[in-house]
Amino acid sequence: MPTHKPSQLEETLFEFAPDAILLVGAGGRILRVNPQAELLFGYSAKEIEGQLIEVLIPERFRARHVGLRDGYSEAPRPRRMAASQELWARHKDGREIAVEVALGPQLSDRGASVACIVRDITERQMAQKALQKAHDELEHRVEKRTQELSVANDALARSNRELQDFAYVASHDLQEPLRKIQAFGERLKTQATGLDDAAKDYLGRMQNAAARMQRLIQDLLAFSQVTTKAAPFEAVSLDRILSEVLSDLEIRIEETGAKIEAERPLAIVLGDPTQFRQLLQNLIGNALKFRDPGRPHVVRIAGRTIKDEVTGKEWYELDISDNGIGFEPRFTERIFGLFQRLHSRDVYEGSGVGLAICRKIADRHGGRLTATGQPGAGATFTVVLPTKHG
Repeated sequence: MPTHKPSQLEETLFEFAPDAILLVGAGGRILRVNPQAELLFGYSAKEIEGQLIEVLIPERFRARHVGLRDGYSEAPRPRRMAASQELWARHKDGREIAVEVALGPQLSDRGASVACIVRDITERQMAQKALQKAHDELEHRVEKRTQELSVANDALARSNRELQDFAYVASHDLQEPLRKIQAFGERLKTQATGLDDAAKDYLGRMQNAAARMQRLIQDLLAFSQVTTKAAPFEAVSLDRILSEVLSDLEIRIEETGAKIEAERPLAIVLGDPTQFRQLLQNLIGNALKFRDPGRPHVVRIAGRTIKDEVTGKEWYELDISDNGIGFEPRFTERIFGLFQRLHSRDVYEGSGVGLAICRKIADRHGGRLTATGQPGAGATFTVVLPTKHG
């Protein structure tokens, strides 16, 4: 086989290659190194040339490496760098360096040799370890969060069972005594003779208290059933729901002399139609209730599609506004709490549960319910619902 004399290009590549290059001759002696090899291993060319290649191998691998080197010399062949191999080199100061190595038999005027190209992959390994550590930490967090969610789901399931139990008690055990109180009170009222005015007053108060208790139980039952009796979502026409609600409220609208201004058409959204009906009936009924007797009452209903500029998600925003008595802005959140009232029952009837039900329905549909108001200037309740789910 004719010998090969390096060309000027090969010499330039040898000198300026980004990887360390060593020419190793017979017996494992280092014949020549490039500048990058001097930087990688910490030896000058003068210090390293002529030494056995094992000087660059960690002591724990040297004995084994001699056997591998001798075996390669008997059957030299090109070997590409393989990221799957974990190889280590030794710096002059004794520290170990993670490397990848490619080998190529050479025949030049200096005799048979092997070109060893060595690449420092320490930073890559550090990055991989950091990535693996981050991955492990993320998996740990996900596992921990999954466990927390499992506990939360168990707690939610227990809560739902408790709500179902309450719903049963509320619809049966609690209402039955009230029905008896009301029934016997009505008998006393119609059959008892000789009752004086005070006794009639007491009887009337008892009847009124029983009626209020019944309404409260029914409202609590409705509140609990937002989740326990929820139906699967379907496409719901808010126009159709609004028409049905206005029809149901027709007598009350006539009694209050209110004018209903509704912008049509309203959107079609995904949801539980029964709960949407409950939502609109409560909000419109609320708008009719808190009117200002000193001026004509107007209730406005309008909807629009809005887009979140950050997420790109579309929402449908429905406003129910009135020009009634309004409320102080500081009470904005309070009005959505269970049993929260801003006015006496003597002035405005109700149990203080209706708006809590409305907010719970909005939450169940992945939306939200907010309110704004000013005393004497009316109020606006805004329901925001996602146009799509999933």
